[in-house]
Amino acid sequence: MNNSNFVLYRKYRPQGFDNLIGQNHVKNTLENSIKHNKVAHAYLFTGPRGTGKTSAAKIFAKLLNCQSPIDYNPCGECVCCQDSNTDIIEMDAASNNGVDDIRDLREKVNYAPAFGKKKVYIIDEVHMLSTAAFNALLKTLEEPPAHIVFILATTEPHKIPATILSRCQRYDFRRISQDDIVHRMKTIVEAESVEIEEQALRLISQIAAGGMRDALSLLDQAISKVEGKVTLQDIIEITGAVDTRKIGTLIQYINQSNIEGALEHFNTCFESGQEPHFFLEEMMIYLRDILVNRKLGEKATLKKGHNDPQFYEIANSVGPDKIYDYMDLLNKAHSNMKFHNDVQLLMEMTIIEMINNQNQSPSILQQQIDELKQFIMGGNYSLQQVAVTQNATEKTNEESLANIDIKDIQGMMLNDPIGFIEASEEATKKGDDWTNLVTEETVVIPSEKLTPPSKPLPPHEEHLEPPHVDDDEHLEPPSIEVENLATHNNELNPKETVSNESEKTDSQPTSFGDFTVENIYLSEREEIILEALASCNESHRKAFESKIEEFSAALKKKSVSTNSLFRDFTIRAVSDTHVLLVHDEPAKVKLLEKDKNKSNVHTVIMEVYQQSFSILVCSAKEWSRIKVAFKYNTKG
Repeated sequence: MNNSNFVLYRKYRPQGFDNLIGQNHVKNTLENSIKHNKVAHAYLFTGPRGTGKTSAAKIFAKLLNCQSPIDYNPCGECVCCQDSNTDIIEMDAASNNGVDDIRDLREKVNYAPAFGKKKVYIIDEVHMLSTAAFNALLKTLEEPPAHIVFILATTEPHKIPATILSRCQRYDFRRISQDDIVHRMKTIVEAESVEIEEQALRLISQIAAGGMRDALSLLDQAISKVEGKVTLQDIIEITGAVDTRKIGTLIQYINQSNIEGALEHFNTCFESGQEPHFFLEEMMIYLRDILVNRKLGEKATLKKGHNDPQFYEIANSVGPDKIYDYMDLLNKAHSNMKFHNDVQLLMEMTIIEMINNQNQSPSILQQQIDELKQFIMGGNYSLQQVAVTQNATEKTNEESLANIDIKDIQGMMLNDPIGFIEASEEATKKGDDWTNLVTEETVVIPSEKLTPPSKPLPPHEEHLEPPHVDDDEHLEPPSIEVENLATHNNELNPKETVSNESEKTDSQPTSFGDFTVENIYLSEREEIILEALASCNESHRKAFESKIEEFSAALKKKSVSTNSLFRDFTIRAVSDTHVLLVHDEPAKVKLLEKDKNKSNVHTVIMEVYQQSFSILVCSAKEWSRIKVAFKYNTKG
């Protein structure tokens, strides 16, 4: 037959097992069944489209009756190898799926083959048969005449009844690798005397997704469109694919926090006709290539990156933590795309969120905090990040302030906090006591800027056990000597002593410098925490902490960054509905309160504890105010 005018996938359809690409496991088994005369009466070929199921069925059917086989390949010359052979019957189950079609088939199987030893029925898309048709086929499929062989082909084996599956030998066809597809296309373009770029063939193989027929169809289309050499740009225009170089440029803009450049670049691509759906998927593949390249180096197998000359430069500039965050946001956008009318807007918002999130990552926030501390401290201290876990032992205030001598502190002015800290640190090293510090110089401080003085706090207990806060039986305001302070008109007030609460009357509330305990201001969040403390107790805390390691492991699987952040907090109190977490740094508190992190914690708590807890978070400074208010509330 003259097939010179056929499309490529028909013109170069495999005529023997030697030309069947990427299915050696199927080819070897079928050849051995003929070699040892162990041919089954029913076969089921399954797999994605374009992987060679129908071609393999035709080759096997011809080989069963071929009069002069060559190395277990049909000769292609005898009457049994011709396409007009009446002993090979093809049936499309998509259009002949009724019970009457199967009944007709059952009557014809009784006729003997005309030319060869076997009569072969190839039923394509067999999953399209109706239930009644399957039932009618069942008995014939189980006990067909000796001269009958059935070959069923389908892309959806899960739709075939188990009674049919159990009567067939099943062969699963795999997706063809990109290298095999490229190699086959090179052979074809050489035979067709066509010039085409290597990168163009690579892109075709990627779009085909393991299907040889799809790849040859695209190749045929490209050859028809272009006069002369086929380039990568020609394939991009034909398929509507996204240029990998443009993806790399966009990721570079995002990594550099260039919102204007990123949005302008994306909108240019969108206006050129590239679909956001494909653009998003290409970004995810590009990020996958970056991650694999960073982990495996030269051993990495890239899907798209090799098409971008700047890939390795971009890959080295994007950190792994950013890649995970980018992938999470792109996955979220991919899920929302089907519900969104304006996909361009969705992609723009996703790009902006990717840039904003990387500027608020824990590592960047910590770096900014450290820089701010160094600036405040005048650069005299090297700050080291210390991980604080729930089980960490905290040094009490009394331990840290013990054995400091007043002599080393005298003469230090209150308006020189950096010098005061340095001297205090030096005195601590000597083992001296500076807790009763009295300065020799009088400092003029505006009254509105006065900070309430305080005595050293009592030893800090690890956990709060309401109503006994930190096991501290009495939280009495200390007797505080106020230094001679000059008022705004430079007149000195006489020294006065604030008496203890036991000496106060009802008309003279407990005082802490410039404010009273009765008038301590609590924010709305602090009020919520204060109210929740009433139901907290030791048994609830112990029950919660008994599963903390299991909880941490589960949270780490869901989000490494959230788990790392959570472990920096200290569990202060637990009730049957609330868990209170405290951290020294307000920035970390705000970070844990972000919707993403809070959602991760709530989800894992439900999985591990089988109940819902409300997560309350505050800073150490807020926690100090809450404890004072709680103590005096319970006394009242």
